[in-house]
Amino acid sequence: MNIFRAVTSFHRKFKMHWHKKPGFLNQHLFNHRVSFMGEELNEFVDAYTDDDLAGALDAMIDLIYVASGTLHLMGFTHEQQAEAFRRVHKANLEKIRVRSAHESKRKSLWDVRKPAGWKAPDLTDLCR
Repeated sequence: MNIFRAVTSFHRKFKMHWHKKPGFLNQHLFNHRVSFMGEELNEFVDAYTDDDLAGALDAMIDLIYVASGTLHLMGFTHEQQAEAFRRVHKANLEKIRVRSAHESKRKSLWDVRKPAGWKAPDLTDLCR
């Protein structure tokens, strides 16, 4: 299942209108979507704290769903989202694992960093 396509079909079903081309949301919708993503993240924290593995899984899937939906409302098609994901993923694979927490800007061994010469993915064509 293509998650980006699935979210688009959800928006179509419920007639949630979106930009015809990529652009920013109005302030009200922006605030709503940020709050919505925060709500899902809080549900993840609560489920984790409550030792509710199924709840944690549900909350993280909901967070992915809401994030993709936000991009859709901003006018990014499911194809554009998939292509952006592919490019970001490819660039992320060029990063390297830290050998110590000192190398991490997050001070964690569970981190990667950008090596010398690393290039961020170019997404500007997807924003036109």
